[in-house]
Amino acid sequence: MMQGKIEKFPNDLSKADDYHVIEKSAILQSFFHQLIPFNYGTGTTAGLVTKWLLNEKGYHFALDLNSYEVKYYRKCTEKA
Repeated sequence: MMQGKIEKFPNDLSKADDYHVIEKSAILQSFFHQLIPFNYGTGTTAGLVTKWLLNEKGYHFALDLNSYEVKYYRKCTEKA
């Protein structure tokens, strides 16, 4: 059941022109939290995805990473 939601969600979100990009980012973060794809780091990853979406649409004001996020993402890339 979740697999169908996962496949359908990106298309539904991209077609939702009546939503402002900030609303879309909130919906995306909420969906990602409900999905819980990781044992650890789901919230951090959801925040990163939200920041990416806002960045793509020109909202750079909220994109500064705090020191914890910088360390977290560096560790992720090292492990990858």
